Amino acid sequence: MTDALRTPREIFTPVFVGLVHAGEVGAFLGDALERLADLAERQDELRARIQTSLAYPGLILLTGGGHGAFLLVYVVPKLATVFEEMGQELPWATRFLVGLGRGARRRWGF
Repeated sequence: MTDALRTPREIFTPVFVGLVHAGEVGAFLGDALERLADLAERQDELRARIQTSLAYPGLILLTGGGHGAFLLVYVVPKLATVFEEMGQELPWATRFLVGLGRGARRRWGF
């Protein structure tokens, strides 16, 4: 049985194959397979918990990035034109942001 499990290396991990081999040699294959089933269930539960835990931060990051892009592309250039029409000189950081916003509008067509 162990030889059959070793051929498709992408499917079975070395831990899985080793535990099955130890179960065959030690005559406790049933217990070994039960332990492997428990291990697989715990791994699936952990994977699901991690995916669930990452969903909220991912959503926050996505919405925050969207709001930042909206501000950079639409709001900042409009405010800059208002200040330029008033004859005010903008600080270097603001000029940098305005350049980024205008560049994004030209490059990506926003």
